[in-house]
Amino acid sequence: MAYLIKATGEITQVRPANGEGFTLDELQGFVGGYIEVIDSSKLRRSQLVEDPITDESELWLNENGKLQNLPINQIATMLYTYGDHDPIVGDVLLAKVGWRTNKEGERNDYHF
Repeated sequence: MAYLIKATGEITQVRPANGEGFTLDELQGFVGGYIEVIDSSKLRRSQLVEDPITDESELWLNENGKLQNLPINQIATMLYTYGDHDPIVGDVLLAKVGWRTNKEGERNDYHF
């Protein structure tokens, strides 16, 4: 399960269009530009959403959000370990990462 956390404070549950994993276009659409990811090692554990943050959680945000002067996202900033001095801006996607193997046996990450 993934959550779109808007800078306005609104939290919406979202799913990939294909039912399996978000595409790059979907991720960029949620955050409004190029994506940057913050992995679970830099996230505070929280019960702000139904599914708690786990070791598989990632926070996807707009890589250029600060340059674009996007508004501070108070909820995402609270989730970020370094948020006290490095706030998160703009809309973000909180998702879990998983993996599967393709026909060649290679591992492919996907996000849900």
